[in-house]
Amino acid sequence: NAINVVLDALLIGGFGPVPALGVAGVAAASTIAQWIGAAWAVAVVVRRLGWPAHLRMSEARGLLRVGGDLFLRTGLLTGYLLLTTRTATSLGAESGAAHQAIRQFWIFAALGLDALAITAQSLVGYFLGSGWVSEARRVAGVAALWAVVLGALLGLGMWLFRDGIAALLVPPAAQALFFPAWLLAAVVQPINALAFVTDGIHWGTGDFRYLRNAMFVATGAGALGLWAIEAAGIASLLLVWAVTDGWIAIRAAAGMLRVWPGIGAAPLARPNR
Repeated sequence: NAINVVLDALLIGGFGPVPALGVAGVAAASTIAQWIGAAWAVAVVVRRLGWPAHLRMSEARGLLRVGGDLFLRTGLLTGYLLLTTRTATSLGAESGAAHQAIRQFWIFAALGLDALAITAQSLVGYFLGSGWVSEARRVAGVAALWAVVLGALLGLGMWLFRDGIAALLVPPAAQALFFPAWLLAAVVQPINALAFVTDGIHWGTGDFRYLRNAMFVATGAGALGLWAIEAAGIASLLLVWAVTDGWIAIRAAAGMLRVWPGIGAAPLARPNR
C-alpha cells in the first residue's frame, strides 16, 4: 500500500523526467505495487520453507478446486458492487458521487472487519484440525458476538460523524442524496459484520463451496432487486442501498445458519474426534 501511494503521487501528476499519466498512472501504480507485493510474498515463503521438491497433482487439483470456489465467491461480491455503482450512476451524477463515497467507506469498514474474520478463521481452523469441534464452535460464537458489537459501534460512529464525513467526501450538491443512504448503510453494519465474520469462520472450516453457493443466491437476489429499480424507473439511491442491505442480510443469514443449527453437511455440526 505504501508503494502504491508513492507511485500514485509520482505517476499521476508526473515528477521530473517521469511524465504525468493521469488515470493510466493509477493503473500502473496499482499493477507495479501488486507485482512487488506478490514477489515479496513468494520470497518470504521460499526463504522459510524452501522450494518444493515436487508437485503432487492430487494436491494441485484440490488447490485449484478451492481457488475456483473462492474466485467465484469474490467475483460475485465484486460484481454486485459494480452493479450497484452502475445503477447509482445511471440515476445521475449526484447519486453516483454519493454512492461512491458510501461504497468506499463500506469497503474500508469491510477491510477492518476482516481482522476479526481472519482471527476467527485461524482459530476455527486450528481447533477443527485438532478434532476439538466444540471449541471451534465456541470460537465461532465469540467471534459472532464481537462482530455484532463492533458492527454496532461502527454504525453508531457513522451516524455521529455523518456531517463531517459528508463534508469530507461528498460535494454539496450530492449531500441530500447521501444522508438517507448513509444512515441506511450505518444501520446494517452489525449484520454486515456478521456476514464477513461468518465468511472467516467458513474459511477456517474449509467450507468454500458453501460460501460460493451462498454468494450465488445473495448476488442473484441483489441483481434482481437492482434490475427492478431500473425497470421501474425509480430514481432512488436509498433503494439501491436498501437492496444492498438485503444482499448483506442474505449473506449473514446463510453464514449463521451453517453454524447454528448447522444446515447441510456443516463441518461445525460434527462431533469431537
